[in-house]
Amino acid sequence: MIDYTKKGALIVTTTLPLVEWLLSLNTHNRKLKSSNVDLLSSEIKAGRWKLTNQGIGITKDGRLVDGQHRLEAIKKAGFLPVEIVVVTGLDDGAQAVVDKHSKRSQADVIKLLMNRSVSSQMVAAANVMLRVRSGQSGFYMDTSLASDFAVADLVAEHSDAFDLIMPAVGSKTRAGVCAALVEYGIRYDVDAAVEFAEKIKTGLSLGANDPAYRLRRWIEHYSKANGGKQQADSYGATVTACIADARGESLSLLRISGSWDRLPKYVRKWVK
Repeated sequence: MIDYTKKGALIVTTTLPLVEWLLSLNTHNRKLKSSNVDLLSSEIKAGRWKLTNQGIGITKDGRLVDGQHRLEAIKKAGFLPVEIVVVTGLDDGAQAVVDKHSKRSQADVIKLLMNRSVSSQMVAAANVMLRVRSGQSGFYMDTSLASDFAVADLVAEHSDAFDLIMPAVGSKTRAGVCAALVEYGIRYDVDAAVEFAEKIKTGLSLGANDPAYRLRRWIEHYSKANGGKQQADSYGATVTACIADARGESLSLLRISGSWDRLPKYVRKWVK
C-alpha cells in the first residue's frame, strides 16, 4: 500500500483493495453527506469523473483528512477504476485547515466546466428545470441538487434561451419563474419569452387581465415564501401565464398549471 509517513503526492488508479484500505483510515472525519456521495457516484457511473488537484489527504500518522466522500462514491459506484490524487505525510492539523476552506458554489464549478460566465440565478433556474423534467407527474420537484455536468449540459444546449431570457427577467426573480420562462422560450419561441419576461419585470401598460400583470401580482404576493413547494408553485403559475400569453388569452385569475399541454405550436408571423 501507499507509504503515508512520507510527504508526497501521487496519481493512482483506484482498485477495490486500495479504496477499502483508504476508507479504513477514515476515523476522524465529519458526518458523511449521502447526497454528495450519490451525486459523485452517478458522475462516476456516467463516465464523467475528472482528475483534479483535489483528492485524498492522509496524515503522517495514518488518518484520512480529506476525500471521504470521493472514496465512498467510488465504493458505491462498484469500485470502478478512476484516477485520483493522493497526498501523504500531512501534519496532524491539516484537517482543521481543510475543513475551513470555502467550498466552490455550483455556479463557480460550472463556470470552470463551460469556460464561460454563468450566474447563480441561471444555475438555480437550470436546477429547477431539471427537477421538473425528472418529476413523475405534474410539476413535482426532486429537492436534490442536479449534478454540475447536468446543469452545464442544459445551459450549453439552450444557451441562446438562457442568455436572452435571464437578463430580461431581472436579478431578483425567483428560480421557479425564471425556469418556466426559459422553458417557454425553448418550447415556444425565445423572442416571445423575452418580450413576456420584460413585461413582467417592468409592468408597464398592462391591463388587469393581462397574463404578465397577473403573474406580477402573484410574484409580489408570494415574494417571501420559500421552499421546494413554493418553487414548484411559482413554476406552475408562470406556466399558466406563459400559455395564456402564447394563446393571446386574458387571465382574471391565475391558477397553477400542472403541464404545458395547452401551449400552442409556434407559428412565425412573416412580415411582407
